[in-house]
Amino acid sequence: MKTVHLGVDLEPKTGGTYRSVLNFQSSLSRLGVEVDICSFSPGPSPVATPGVAQVPTSRKFPGKPYYFWSGCYSGRLRGILTGADIVFLHGLYIHPFVHAALWSRRNQVPYVVVPHGSLDPWVFSYRRYRKQAWLRLYRRLMLEDASSVVFASARERDKAAGLPAIARPDVINWPVASVADFDKTSAGQRVRLDCGLPNRCRVALFCGRLHPMKRPIETIELFLRTAPRDWVLLLVGPASAEIPETKMASICGASGGRCRYLGPVFGDRLSDFYKAADLLVLISHRENFSYTVTEALACGVPVLVSNGVDLSADIAREGCGFVVDNPADGQTLEKAFDSSLRCDSASLASMGARGRRWVRRDLSEERFSTRLEALCDSIVRRAGSVRS
Repeated sequence: MKTVHLGVDLEPKTGGTYRSVLNFQSSLSRLGVEVDICSFSPGPSPVATPGVAQVPTSRKFPGKPYYFWSGCYSGRLRGILTGADIVFLHGLYIHPFVHAALWSRRNQVPYVVVPHGSLDPWVFSYRRYRKQAWLRLYRRLMLEDASSVVFASARERDKAAGLPAIARPDVINWPVASVADFDKTSAGQRVRLDCGLPNRCRVALFCGRLHPMKRPIETIELFLRTAPRDWVLLLVGPASAEIPETKMASICGASGGRCRYLGPVFGDRLSDFYKAADLLVLISHRENFSYTVTEALACGVPVLVSNGVDLSADIAREGCGFVVDNPADGQTLEKAFDSSLRCDSASLASMGARGRRWVRRDLSEERFSTRLEALCDSIVRRAGSVRS
């Protein structure tokens, strides 16, 4: 079997979607399935990413935000898709994806749409009319005729239920690697030494792109208003056009050392930050899954999240963190920050241990592979019966 995966801006700094596509690749490859990945990007010089074919799209407005690509009409798209048994479209509102779905339908090749949060109601708070018009034009093609529309959580699926009918919704939680037992004290000492922190301070961690959706500035403000003096907030993640590094450095610089922005962090160093943290904070407007939250839980770190994080109901059910309504007034948010940051270390550690067990049980790589294999098998069988 051969699968082709189409995405946009698939490189490490774009975060969750890139990670998810690689998880699809890894699981399907282990099952003996051939995987081709193609990323469309209007950037001036896309970062070379191993195993990902980069395709430059229009750099001119209005084609740029729509990822307009002339290859849809010249035969280049056909060259990418020919031979595929299943086509995966990672996202919506993108010009090449419409034509990939049309090609698949004409050639009776099943195609799967993975929205990656793009049907969340919050997404329609910006560029609303363009997205609504797109859905009116392509609702049937993308949401009804697709062999499956795959969501990363039940809540992501449920929040999309108010939109035009989705014929075949499926839920497959993205996988999170389990973390071997480790010495939290040693990890904490490494991070405190690296960041010049007092030995006895407690660490709250924000991890993610500095984008208004994730509310890093509000997080700093709430932390400074509520945190006891023995807490320090560390912020790691790439800057954005909306919140550049200089702005974040200035805001943290005015905190008297209580908040520190450390830039983008990846790999083993990021793992050390998770292991050292006493609490992860993410009051994002929207997260259809959130690797940040689940990776922190995999390290036994409890979380404070908004219910904009689609796994928030699971977190509340498993008792592995604090959940606050989103949007919420300032007083409600302050109360949530205050109660979590004043929680004693033993209670936080107990929450983290419950989260670690949940991640190992329900979000394992083996479980993801099993469910993805079953989905692909059912799609191919269904497609075969239709052709016959």
